[in-house]
Amino acid sequence: MGLGEGTPGQGVAWADYDLDGDLEMYIVNFGTPNQLYRNEEGRFSEVGAARGVDDDGRGLSAAWADYNADGKPDLYLCNFGQVNRLHENQGMGKKFAEVAAGRGVADKGQGIGCAWVDYDADGDWDLSLARYDEASRLYRNNGKGKFEDLAASLGLGYRGQGQQAVWGDYDRDGNLDVFMVSGGDERSDISRLYRNKGDRFEDLTTAVGLIGNRDAARLGKGAIWWDMDRDGDLDLYVVNKGRESGIYQNEGMGKGNRWLAVREESPGETNR
Repeated sequence: MGLGEGTPGQGVAWADYDLDGDLEMYIVNFGTPNQLYRNEEGRFSEVGAARGVDDDGRGLSAAWADYNADGKPDLYLCNFGQVNRLHENQGMGKKFAEVAAGRGVADKGQGIGCAWVDYDADGDWDLSLARYDEASRLYRNNGKGKFEDLAASLGLGYRGQGQQAVWGDYDRDGNLDVFMVSGGDERSDISRLYRNKGDRFEDLTTAVGLIGNRDAARLGKGAIWWDMDRDGDLDLYVVNKGRESGIYQNEGMGKGNRWLAVREESPGETNR
């Protein structure tokens, strides 16, 4: 498949960056150039340098989204202790343009995790950053090519040992909430669950029962939301350092809200 090269990989992000109907893979490396593998009918070729996204730095994560609504996926790269990058997709056959400074997202802190999210439901992609021993970031997209960090004013300026920001509407009120995974050692630093109330975020870590369980609170390295029991609300899976992972069942906050289940069907070999 053309993916056999070994590198000090830290993260992977998939997207159809060339809009040909199949997914390409971007590999984030720490201390060596990052790689972009173009998918050509099931075989991959490395095109990172040719497309201008082979940054040689302290990369830990990356995420794709069409932040400027031009129909092409753009790439954000999170570095640890170095300036982050925003690579704007110029179209197939052209190099990506690095525009982080001009857009207001050239963060140079100790970034570990990044995620695109439309937290304010205005139809464009905002940017969330988890940072180690530094305040988290939530950059609001103003829809005109600029971002502004509103984390502190919205109640998300918690300074912890940030690892990842995991977004999902756990209470089914239509607003995206966030579980901030935190924990690099045995300090009192804890992961936190913030409920999105529209104009601000509320820390509900204790109220929903996550604070009492040591495994949920400390040494978190990553997490995902998913509907484990198919009851329409999101449950939480947390990966921890040096101890068992945790599965936390959502017992139905917002139970009266409606939800939709979809089963995909496609003929033949159609790519779902």
